[in-house]
Amino acid sequence: MYIVLTIIEFSLYIAFSLLIGFLLLTLISEKHRPEIPWKRNLLLTCAAVIPVFAFFPVWQTVRVIAERNLEGNALLRVLTSTEIGQLWIILTLLSVILLFLILGTRKLPASSLAGIALFVIGCMIFAYTKTSHAASLAEWQGHIIHMIHFLAVTVWVGILLVVSWFAKSTANWSAFLKWFTPVAIVCLVAVVGAGIGSMSITIDSPEAPNSNIIQDYQNSLAIDYGQALLFKNLLTIGIVLFAVINGIMFRKRNEDPTFNPLKWTKAESVYLLFVFALSGFISHGQLPHSLDQLIRSGETSSLYTSFSSTNLMEIVQAGATPALSFSFGWMSLAFFGIGALFLIVMLGAATRRSSVVVSSLSGILMVISLYFGVMNGI
Repeated sequence: MYIVLTIIEFSLYIAFSLLIGFLLLTLISEKHRPEIPWKRNLLLTCAAVIPVFAFFPVWQTVRVIAERNLEGNALLRVLTSTEIGQLWIILTLLSVILLFLILGTRKLPASSLAGIALFVIGCMIFAYTKTSHAASLAEWQGHIIHMIHFLAVTVWVGILLVVSWFAKSTANWSAFLKWFTPVAIVCLVAVVGAGIGSMSITIDSPEAPNSNIIQDYQNSLAIDYGQALLFKNLLTIGIVLFAVINGIMFRKRNEDPTFNPLKWTKAESVYLLFVFALSGFISHGQLPHSLDQLIRSGETSSLYTSFSSTNLMEIVQAGATPALSFSFGWMSLAFFGIGALFLIVMLGAATRRSSVVVSSLSGILMVISLYFGVMNGI
């Protein structure tokens, strides 16, 4: 089920990103962006699938109520008397409005129409993120944090995806970077800030009220949620490096007619898609709030057990609460050093513009090396 929910969440990220990316770029003067064709059918599909995919969490609630054999229609009860059901109805109605707006635009929409559509999408995101882990744990604080994270990611990735995969040429590329680079930096800062805020909510352990976020993060590595979070954080390093490559290192070479920056921005977008997939898993994974209970039920990550010889089940059965910690020895330092070498290769390949494949693979191997370094230090 987690795999299905991860795919659904991943698809929702893509749908929202494409909608936001296309509509935002229509607000930008043609002199400050590459030529982007209006993909009306694609956007109609994105608007249509959002309520369909967003219905799966509602259906899970319906199944739970149906299994309790309560009186009345379970689906109707969920849609009329639960927050998740009513938010889905709001999301669906907003999707219909968005469909009508897109249906009326066979060519690039006017700025006013694009602005209205973006406002509707903002309302849809508001409704959708209200059902997140963070929102369920910290109400409005968690909701706002997750909404900022979701908006920042979809704006950044949406523009990047649309330009990388749909631009007809690299005309006006330097003018595009002048405004997109600051936007990407603001989005990155918002993502990191919201990510830290979200972590403080979702991995906070009530079993150890005096613990800090670092200790909770370490403890979460014992389950799949923490492992996915670690991979997401490490991949963010690769994304930042590609952002530096595309937004700063290549800035002076964009006027070179033999240079094609699109293949490099495509590589950056692929990294971001990996992060989308991990975000989808994290959004529906088991939170590490009751680590003892998760360990008793066999939820310990196989990745964690492959690195650590500590038997967490014995610790829990003895009545103690597991407390993971880092101690980086020579093996961890060796992996960190290899990761640094792959970083150098990644930047070197970009500097020489020798191969986007070499640079991309070096980034992936850097992430893997850093992961081995962290896990060997537990």
